[in-house]
Amino acid sequence: MVEEALDLGCGYGVYTKLLSEMATFAVGLDVEFNFIKEAKKKNSSDDIEFVLASGEYLPFKNEVFDSVFLIETLEHVPHDGRVLREVYRVLKRDGEVIITVPNKYFPFETHSIKIYGRIIEPPIPLFSWLPNKIRKNYET
Repeated sequence: MVEEALDLGCGYGVYTKLLSEMATFAVGLDVEFNFIKEAKKKNSSDDIEFVLASGEYLPFKNEVFDSVFLIETLEHVPHDGRVLREVYRVLKRDGEVIITVPNKYFPFETHSIKIYGRIIEPPIPLFSWLPNKIRKNYET
């Protein structure tokens, strides 16, 4: 079992909640206030904390996390090198970093979407195959 896990770019906290089941304590971090607000509402627990901050300037001491997860996050940040340096800084010695990035041709969308005010969580079949012009209207 992992002790401390960081979900960088947590969005609505779906993966943070899953990580909290495998860790003693999980932190979800996102730069979007509305994501953090919703994550706190949906995932209230003593073993989860949600933090509003940028991945480029993580508000944590050095070497505090056993694992850092960037799940479909790195493609959204303006300075990925800065984010990765910060991840390295907060990661404990012998810690692990898990990074996933999207593949346009993967048959399932891995981001949440919003249709008529309703948030739909992944996986969403074939959504990523829609043209950007259409897809951008529904991405959260």
